[in-house]
Amino acid sequence: MLLAVALAASSAALACLPVPGDPIQRETRACRDADVVFVATLGETASVAPDADFPWTMSTSSFEVVEVLRGSPDADARIATEDPAEPGLRRLPPHSCLGSGLRLAGSEGRRLLVFATAATRDGRTLYRLARGSRFLDNCSGCDDALARLRRHAQTEPADLPGAGADIAPALR
Repeated sequence: MLLAVALAASSAALACLPVPGDPIQRETRACRDADVVFVATLGETASVAPDADFPWTMSTSSFEVVEVLRGSPDADARIATEDPAEPGLRRLPPHSCLGSGLRLAGSEGRRLLVFATAATRDGRTLYRLARGSRFLDNCSGCDDALARLRRHAQTEPADLPGAGADIAPALR
């Protein structure tokens, strides 16, 4: 029994190790992995109870887009993250590696750099915060990060025919 607990704890710790690469590589990877990247001013927040598709308590926030860096954010969507004030489910504690750990409640009016994947709940788009998301108010190095992201967004390569999953037909 103790061995099982130790193994579970060590696998959770391994899952939380920093992503390999330097900060700029991680930033670039986070940008490419996100459905949308944008700067927003947060509006009113709310707590959302867990359900079958989202098995943790979430905090959500309305937002106003300040600047789009990737994708096309839906202005009627809400930003969502696990609620760090609530106990985790499925042995995933608040601030787990799977969530961003940013507390939205009480953050109305703050600027947030959003790296997010899109999901749908009750017919509404939710932007689930991903690694790299951070508040920009009093943030050391954030101006440089935004400048890099702006350059990255301008130089992002277009999808090439025959790339990725479509490569097999291109070889025929």
